Amino acid sequence: MKRQTEIYDLLYRLGVTANYIGFFYTASAVQLCLEQPERLLLVTKQIYPDVAKRFHTNWRAVERNIRTVGSIIWMQGRSELELLAGRNLPHKPCTAQLLSILSYSLLSSRSSVPPSLGTDRTEAFSEGDRDPAEALDAVPGACGQDGPADIPPPADPDDFFWRTSARRRASV
Repeated sequence: MKRQTEIYDLLYRLGVTANYIGFFYTASAVQLCLEQPERLLLVTKQIYPDVAKRFHTNWRAVERNIRTVGSIIWMQGRSELELLAGRNLPHKPCTAQLLSILSYSLLSSRSSVPPSLGTDRTEAFSEGDRDPAEALDAVPGACGQDGPADIPPPADPDDFFWRTSARRRASV
């Protein structure tokens, strides 16, 4: 019960309230991650179905509602999320990364009082700690990636679309 209260408090701190059904799905998913952190490697097979059973829904609804919670956190609690992650987040984390960051923050000693970070966000981690979001970034196929995680997306999206449409025009 104490752990559930900690999860609820964390979600409230990040700007998510209990009027979103994803609030409870996220809390349940984080609880599962705290019990077995290796579940983060297969969220669609080991987290979403278990949460769906508990709430009598399907795994797609669970994933969608956790994604909604991630969007709310990104819009309203981004700075706090970055403190929990221990680094700047250039883009909204996928659901697996979000669950990883939330779980890690509750497992670590900094869950009650986030460290005050200067410009160097690596101060939050000791030598042996690894950023949970970076761990998922290193797994090809995690978070909907089709290929290796180290291949960056195009720097200028307009340029990318211009190039692909130019190829289509050239092939006609």
